[in-house]
Amino acid sequence: YVNDYGNQIINFTKSVYYRIREITFNEPFPSTNEDLYPGDYLIDFAQNIINSNKKIDFKNFDKISDKDVFLEIVEGTILVRPLIKLVVQNDGSISGKAAFLSVNGNWFWDNELFCRTLFWGERDLGLNCQLVEYSGEILRFTADEGAGAFADFTIE
Repeated sequence: YVNDYGNQIINFTKSVYYRIREITFNEPFPSTNEDLYPGDYLIDFAQNIINSNKKIDFKNFDKISDKDVFLEIVEGTILVRPLIKLVVQNDGSISGKAAFLSVNGNWFWDNELFCRTLFWGERDLGLNCQLVEYSGEILRFTADEGAGAFADFTIE
């Protein structure tokens, strides 16, 4: 086993996402992307996610470009995804747990982007400015100013 700091999980997640879009919108799976998992077994996996998450609208995410709108959504909530629970405070702090390690950092709003510095345990994840989108009870953060991997959090 080689620890590649979660890159295979990101590639797997992207693969499932594209299978969801293939099922939901009849979009072709990007089979030329060598980072993705092309196996048809992911179609069943994606279908189970669609069937189990009726609240998620896979197409209608609204871009959040204003800090005050972002704060209205996250204030007093916990952002949750498997093995991760985060609190984003209006004072610019981030705290929580991910895979049993503490998460701490700071955030600021810059040019319509959520920018954060983050420590996962002792590992410095550095600065990353992210596109933020919202759909119902889901908040999506897309790394690298919207060009990277995304993470969907349920708002609780």
